[in-house]
Amino acid sequence: MNALHRDTHVRPPTSPPTSPPTSPPTSPGVEDVAIRVGGARMGLVLNNLGGVLEALGEFTEATRLYRWALALERTLSVNAASVGITLGNLAHALEATEHYEEATEHYEEAAERYEGDGDINSLGLIYSRLGALWRIRGDSERGVKAYRSSLVCVEQGTGNSRERRLARYGLGMCLLEGNVRGVREASAVEEATVLLEGIYKDMMEKVPSLNDAEVDLVLAESLEDGSSTSDRGIDRGIDRGIDTSSLRCALVDCYERRDWFEKAADLLGKELEEVEEA
Repeated sequence: MNALHRDTHVRPPTSPPTSPPTSPPTSPGVEDVAIRVGGARMGLVLNNLGGVLEALGEFTEATRLYRWALALERTLSVNAASVGITLGNLAHALEATEHYEEATEHYEEAAERYEGDGDINSLGLIYSRLGALWRIRGDSERGVKAYRSSLVCVEQGTGNSRERRLARYGLGMCLLEGNVRGVREASAVEEATVLLEGIYKDMMEKVPSLNDAEVDLVLAESLEDGSSTSDRGIDRGIDRGIDTSSLRCALVDCYERRDWFEKAADLLGKELEEVEEA
């Protein structure tokens, strides 16, 4: 009888399976860095395209691109500044389509990111936008708070005169338009008068005789020949973002509430003169 055949080959011992690392590597690899850089560039492209669409009035499509950019940047943990820019752009597009609540949330998150990143200039701009949005929503108290924060940032940073003027204008209007807790009406009107008078004086000194069409022409020419608007005695912020007629009406309101009827009549006379000339 043949003996049973046995396998005489010695098999190597099987090694136990290695467990996966419990934490990610401490430093990113080359591929990870490449993905993040590429993602940041893609986010920039999407933001730029969104800006073009906004200029064309395509706010819904711009919103879609900004959402795409934001999702990409969040996934790849792109730096706070880039995410803040996207949040601000998205909020602006949402504001244009009257999605005010969501726009407010994105502005507030952008402010948190800029504050954490120490970007005082961008923080001031976001606070100013937030103040304008609160004003649209009829919450003058929060508008005042946001505009005051914007002015603090502008003074501490390198903000230009345009940003300062827009924040002062918004603050003055909020003070006039609503009851602000902790601020007496007389004090609010007094502060608004100082703010708005300063802006009005600045406007009359820099653009005393140009109408909107002429301002548009000067701005367009300045972009074509490479000269700055300040070289021509024009500041873009004076006639863009602040309506002269609305400013005069607000000042008239200030003067009447302070019983300065002669000054109110003088401003109304100038308003009538411009209407008749038009």
